[in-house]
Amino acid sequence: MDPKPITADVVKASNLTDPAPLWSATSAYLAGTTVRQADTHHRYKALKDSPVGTKPSEACTGLTPTWSDLGVDNTWACFDDSIDTRSTGANGVIDQTLDSSRCDSLALFGLADASSVDVEMRDGTGAVVFTSTTSLANFEVSNWYEYFFGDFTYRRDLVLDMPIYGQSSLHLVIHGVGDDDPSCGSIRICQATEIGNTIFDSELGFVDWSTDDEDKWGKADLEQGPSAKKADIDVQIDTADLDNVIRLFESVRGRLAVYDCNNTTTAGGRIFERGIILGRVRSLKVPIQGPVVSTISVEIRGVP
Repeated sequence: MDPKPITADVVKASNLTDPAPLWSATSAYLAGTTVRQADTHHRYKALKDSPVGTKPSEACTGLTPTWSDLGVDNTWACFDDSIDTRSTGANGVIDQTLDSSRCDSLALFGLADASSVDVEMRDGTGAVVFTSTTSLANFEVSNWYEYFFGDFTYRRDLVLDMPIYGQSSLHLVIHGVGDDDPSCGSIRICQATEIGNTIFDSELGFVDWSTDDEDKWGKADLEQGPSAKKADIDVQIDTADLDNVIRLFESVRGRLAVYDCNNTTTAGGRIFERGIILGRVRSLKVPIQGPVVSTISVEIRGVP
């Protein structure tokens, strides 16, 4: 799935806020002040007194930087290239209206404290053309013990199919669990292309950046680091589509895309969250195995 680039024009409305005030070119700032910059969507902290007109993003480097970059702000964390940076909603919801023109899929990653997702799409005339409500509950209660003492888990990643229109807007509401404010690591609206069917025996897993250093006595120094999904999958395609498949993968090189490795016809209808990946293709092998059907091998690496 090819994500739509998110710009300020794409975000029509949002309830996401950040406590840091916007930086003003006409104001001076004292050391220790935190501001956010509208064009970079980052927060910055003044390392020393900053005179009028000193743009934070341009004063973070050099031998004596004036500002320190604190990373993406809460209003934009769900639109950057990382899942671990999350936007947190307010009043129990994340409420966004996005331009979804020419898009037919919605992908959410890194959901936390989220119980359900409501979607409403309107066409260019403002008429409602699609609605859906998706529960994120990922547990079944079969007895009283599980009800009182079992772990209540919720899905973290989700892909939703939508109709496609030349002009449309998407109203997205993510509801929190109880009184909690939900958070989301990444929101992507995409145009999907079906390539083929994932073959069983494909591998789903994760990449771990935790450290495990041992001294000569065997004492381990462990530090938990970030992790990201990975997949080594074999996909059965029509040999006649081989050029188009290669061209499709080539078109998203050097940038992130959404890869859904689940089949819509999988036995039992099982959808694996591990098979929904925001990342990039590390390798692609496309042997021509026969005149009708061929099997390609794809290595996908997600982002933390």
